[in-house]
Amino acid sequence: MGIHYGRQTQPAICGQQPSPRERGSKVADLAERNVRAWHLVDCTGCLAHRPAPIETDRMVAAMQRMIRALEERCIDDPAALPQVILLAQQLSDITNVTIARCMAKRAAVSRTEAQYAAPSGNELATLLFMTPQSVTDRRKLGDRLLVERAMGQTTISQGERQRRSAAAAHAETALADFRARLASLDA
Repeated sequence: MGIHYGRQTQPAICGQQPSPRERGSKVADLAERNVRAWHLVDCTGCLAHRPAPIETDRMVAAMQRMIRALEERCIDDPAALPQVILLAQQLSDITNVTIARCMAKRAAVSRTEAQYAAPSGNELATLLFMTPQSVTDRRKLGDRLLVERAMGQTTISQGERQRRSAAAAHAETALADFRARLASLDA
């Protein structure tokens, strides 16, 4: 009897099980459920109830499957293409922000600790098949994004929501003739 997270089975209530005498009685079952519910709310640092970490390659594989599904959805509804472009821009921002954060992390520590804090600009350039100057340029873009986020000009979710709604509105006007042709086929 355990709690399942992914492929791992963790013991219920950190190994706390009812005594053999109490097992099977309705009162004990209800008490166990109440204790389990209380424990799940209260145990923020409990290893037994922390979900198993997802490896990066599995996360990327899941995202790739979602992107392929998005392709099929866009074929059926081309009005989603402006939103796909916004998604592509956000994915490209990951590289810029990561470079900026790694370089800032490296700069925040002493010279002797820097080699362990984060990869250097040259190491990032080698990893990404770029020149060191390109990594510096991307760092500047990432720093700008981080400053904009910190300034809170618009929160990310508000800005994304506004851009998605604007893209959807544009798609509706741009594809009005196409939608009319589709409607005439259905009629």
